[in-house]
Amino acid sequence: MSYCEPPSRRLCELGQGGSILDVGCGNGRNTYALLAAGWEVVALDIRIECLKALRTLQGLLHLLNADANMLPLRSCSLDAVLDSFTYTFLDKERYAKEVARVLREGGVALVEFDDDPHVKSCPELLMLAEPLVTRLSLEKVWVLSHEWGNVAIEKAQVPFLALLLVKRSAC
Repeated sequence: MSYCEPPSRRLCELGQGGSILDVGCGNGRNTYALLAAGWEVVALDIRIECLKALRTLQGLLHLLNADANMLPLRSCSLDAVLDSFTYTFLDKERYAKEVARVLREGGVALVEFDDDPHVKSCPELLMLAEPLVTRLSLEKVWVLSHEWGNVAIEKAQVPFLALLLVKRSAC
């Protein structure tokens, strides 16, 4: 199978194995890599056509057609959440509350995002992440990068931020 883009190079930051939610899984670019690394993946997308394309994958895979602002998952049920450019389009407060709810204590969230217009500085993007930081009662936050990256749709270099967040509070 061919991909439009390679999986996020930051997936190794998530550790190894466990249960993970791939938010806005799209064509499965990260889902494939997570399955290959031994994760039990919940691939979530609001577009059913994306999920249909992933039905033939082998491994511990659960497909979920849902809105990321209202996750139909049990509280404290996941070891990790991967959000590769979905946060940009969601209700930040509602989504942050849901991520905090479904992550186990010590769970990890890797969030890569930008904003429109695509000219935000690192401090401006960090301010957009404030709901996640507040809701997760974080043990640690790592800014993995603030860089210019290719956005296939716009065929342009745009600034984005990648954060690794570790939930401190108990479920």
